[in-house]
Amino acid sequence: MSETILSCQNISKIFGSLVAVNDVSFEVKKGSIASLIGPNGAGKSTTLNLLTKTLAPTKGNVFFKEKDLNKIPMWKLSKLGLSRTYQHVQLFDKNGLTVIDNIKVGMHSHYSSGFFGSGIGFGKVKSEESDMDMKAKKIMDFLEISHLHDQQVSSLAFGNQRMVELGRALASEPELLILDEPAAGLNDIETDKLTEILKKLRNQGMTILLVEHHMGLVMEVSDIVFVLNFGSKLAEGKPEEIQNNPKVIEAYLGGVPESVNN
Repeated sequence: MSETILSCQNISKIFGSLVAVNDVSFEVKKGSIASLIGPNGAGKSTTLNLLTKTLAPTKGNVFFKEKDLNKIPMWKLSKLGLSRTYQHVQLFDKNGLTVIDNIKVGMHSHYSSGFFGSGIGFGKVKSEESDMDMKAKKIMDFLEISHLHDQQVSSLAFGNQRMVELGRALASEPELLILDEPAAGLNDIETDKLTEILKKLRNQGMTILLVEHHMGLVMEVSDIVFVLNFGSKLAEGKPEEIQNNPKVIEAYLGGVPESVNN
């Protein structure tokens, strides 16, 4: 049986009189792709924010590699091996920062100088900068964006910006990669590319938790799917089980979204 890398135990989040997440529990196995789905307003984003300490749970616990995240500050998550992307692309685009600059920002937890100290150019710092450049190149090659390495991120097409954000998340060498709607805004060709990237990452041993509305992508890459509705866990199972679950179909207003068959 695969080792559990992430365990959510009875987590809830209450905002005043609104119960956004209600007593949700699930486990993610190491080396798997797990997806968290549900209709709009189901509590997916709030759950993700609880997992990554953007929000603190009203009750319950999240364990990552058997460590209680309630006791670990948010800034330590990257060094612990957890990285994420965001529903709305977040890149460093001030002062002309480029693709490679953004990817190197993701390496800060592994180097004493950090990205913003790497330009000094002396001794250990210079060696670290060279190492960061080499690792960034490998990531760009993997994502097929090497030809964009010196372009300012603000000038990129949206699909390429998505790839840069993914590259920055990969730069921290995470054991668990959490992706918040990575296919949002992508065309079919870009979504197919993302699908293959996720499969390759899993084959390399990475664990991925995907929050996604694109059901075609979810059903193709997921080992297990968790379904939320009105803040509570409605179902969990293999993709084919979820696709044929009457409760899930009902939650999607009489039918699974069209993209499930794409």
